[in-house]
Amino acid sequence: MKKMMKRILCLALTFVLAFSMCACGKKGGDNNGGGGFNGGGNSANGGNPNANNALAKEGVFKEKTLKIGNSTDFYIMSSKTMNGKIQILGRAYLYDEDACTGSVSIAKYVLSKDGEVEETKEIALPEYQAPEEILAKVQAIAEASAEEGESVDITKGYFSDSMYFYVNNYLNSAVLTEDGGVFAWRDCGFYYEDYLNVDESQSVENNYFTKWDADGNIVYDVAIDMSVLQSEDSYNYIQNVIGLKNGKAALMIDGDQRGFLLIDENGQMGKITKIDGMPENANSIIVKNDGTVLVTYYNDEYTKMYINTVDVENGRMGTATEIPSSIVSLGFYNTYPGVDSDLVFTNGTGLFSYNINDTEAKKLMDFINSDLATYGLNEITMIDGESFLTSYYDEMNGGRVTSLFTHVKPEDVPDKKVLVMGGLYIGYEAKNKIVRFNKTNSNYRITIKDYSVYNTEEDYTLARTQLNNDIISGNTPDIIVVSSERLPIESYVKKGLLANIDDLIAKDEELSKYEYLQNVFDAFRVDGKMYVAHPSFSVSSYAGKTSVLGNKTTISMADLKQLKNSIPEESTLYGDMTRSSFLYMVMNYAGNELVNTADGTCKFDTGYFQEVLEMARTYPEEINYDDIEWNEEYWTQYETQYRTGKVIFNNVYLSDFNNLRSLYSATFGEDISFVGFPNESGSRAVINSYDDGYAIYAKSANLDGAWEYVRQLFTEETQRNIMKNRSALPVMKSVFEEFSKDATGKYYWYDENGNKQYAEWDETYYMGGEEIPVKPLTQAQLDTVLDVIYSAKTVAFSNEDVMDIITEESKAFFTGQKSSEEVCRIIQSRVKMYINANM
Repeated sequence: MKKMMKRILCLALTFVLAFSMCACGKKGGDNNGGGGFNGGGNSANGGNPNANNALAKEGVFKEKTLKIGNSTDFYIMSSKTMNGKIQILGRAYLYDEDACTGSVSIAKYVLSKDGEVEETKEIALPEYQAPEEILAKVQAIAEASAEEGESVDITKGYFSDSMYFYVNNYLNSAVLTEDGGVFAWRDCGFYYEDYLNVDESQSVENNYFTKWDADGNIVYDVAIDMSVLQSEDSYNYIQNVIGLKNGKAALMIDGDQRGFLLIDENGQMGKITKIDGMPENANSIIVKNDGTVLVTYYNDEYTKMYINTVDVENGRMGTATEIPSSIVSLGFYNTYPGVDSDLVFTNGTGLFSYNINDTEAKKLMDFINSDLATYGLNEITMIDGESFLTSYYDEMNGGRVTSLFTHVKPEDVPDKKVLVMGGLYIGYEAKNKIVRFNKTNSNYRITIKDYSVYNTEEDYTLARTQLNNDIISGNTPDIIVVSSERLPIESYVKKGLLANIDDLIAKDEELSKYEYLQNVFDAFRVDGKMYVAHPSFSVSSYAGKTSVLGNKTTISMADLKQLKNSIPEESTLYGDMTRSSFLYMVMNYAGNELVNTADGTCKFDTGYFQEVLEMARTYPEEINYDDIEWNEEYWTQYETQYRTGKVIFNNVYLSDFNNLRSLYSATFGEDISFVGFPNESGSRAVINSYDDGYAIYAKSANLDGAWEYVRQLFTEETQRNIMKNRSALPVMKSVFEEFSKDATGKYYWYDENGNKQYAEWDETYYMGGEEIPVKPLTQAQLDTVLDVIYSAKTVAFSNEDVMDIITEESKAFFTGQKSSEEVCRIIQSRVKMYINANM
């Protein structure tokens, strides 16, 4: 038992240390970035057959992974070039599970221009220790609970069932100085909580400013008087540190006042320069190689971004320059000083350079063309116009990587047959698959055209318009990514633009041997044929206790009214449902009954949708969460709302059979019935496309290559990986059935080698202050779930334009201006016109 407790406490300590050592700042996130090009002509349509080849050779960089530090959890805190060398300040987190301790290793590395480590200087933090009386108390508790002969080191922290103790001593922010030293803002302190003697609990936090010289020796370590930042009506805090010229530094101050706390060459705190006009919506601070400080920031509405110079020492800003929206809309993250430009930045597609007053950014590196699977680059050091050093998170292999990248001339990039993959938005899962394909396929290479580059802040429909125009005009991508944003697939099919996936599978020697879930394939068919391939899916349904719903397998509006009148007054059908969310769920489950895009008809002028509006009116327009008392009793009732019957229906998302145990044992605590949302066809569930769908241009000059990419998504290996990720259901029937049996066994997970690891303990679920045993599903319960999945025939409806029409017109009924019949006729007319014009 002690060993198990120790393991739990070690994990808790790991979390605290890891969290406290995370670098401040935003992670380069997903965005609507695009490829930065307008596409080349497809050879099948009379275009230039070499155009796609040229696209695949733009922005190609060769990677050299650097072996720096002694941990995979290595972060570059600061880097710069000096005297023809690359200097890196790096931080690695080290954890000793046996000793239940964690530590930080900080060092400065000097590298040659080709990335070879020539010198390493350890950066030792000044010692910090909690008061002796606290350490004595913790030591006594630790020794009392230790096993015989076991020594315990509590100087870094310790946890037990009666107390909680940890010590902080880490860098919040650090930068390399102009002479190769280090400036750092440190946070030191301790937290001690005695659960049995609350009055003895203590917490202390101190801030220091520290400088090391180029050899790693401490020059000074000065306490920061935080009281100078505060006043009765103002709260301020340190955000980060920047280096200035002549051995000076500054701490950026944020909060009620914005400015900089100046530090002289001897480490003495100087004045606080309050920057008049310093914006609250600052995005980043960039210190150029010549010492110029730049700041980028948004306006109050976050619709425009500006760049400006800051005179840190004198507290003045220069003249703001707006960064063109065409640049910002693609993503403007992780900004660093350039070599032959004011700055460089990344978005979801690559690395760009930018000069103030430029109308366009110059694309330096293309992630896909460089075989890089990442969200973005961090701590970029431009060495020259042809190479740079950076760190990033490798999405395909996991873990952080530090690398040197060197530009590859187009003529030096090997020739392959190049395919273009285009879509309204191409997410990172798709990009990771492309990188894997490009690295392993000897004949073909894929480059992307993300049409989101055409969208503007004023109009987010331009991407769809441009993609549709390209497809109709013949400038069609070889592979089309069909995301949640609806495309007129039926129109493309009628024009013969899309290849029949059924035929391609039937002719495939390997895939034709497998059986796939036909109800899922059928849901995406047009005129009985599959033109868009979806490798994974999930299913949504509304479920409630069988003791309340009986053995119903569907629910009508009449059933819903009857149930609403029969439940206790303190209970609700759907919990925090509003009028708009009720209408949204109706369309999600019944939208394909009401809107037929294939033949251009709709059915809003029926009695069913009038009943929908009548029921929606019984729900509030909105919920004022400010009026809710967020106390412990509220959260207890919220956690147990389905189990106690306070809320009847739960929207169940079926994507992982592992989670079904807690759904039955804890969430409801008994057998449940899946009935869906009220509709006329009797549908109890809808299919969601978890992954993007893929269509192939029927006239592609590289049809075989396009199929070579798409087919890999349906191989047994890929389908098993979908199962192992446990976020979606595979469409291969044998893999799906194997996956489904997991719910009848013990809880498990997959280790780093892809092998199942079963829990050695009985699974429990903590709810409402009670620990509830979680049991495997019975075969009868699993059969119920499988019946729900196999019975799903339609895809969840998703069309924001149609929803906008419904939401806009239904207000007249909710406010009593028009009858439900009148509103239904108007919705019918408007949606029909929309379908005819867009589908």
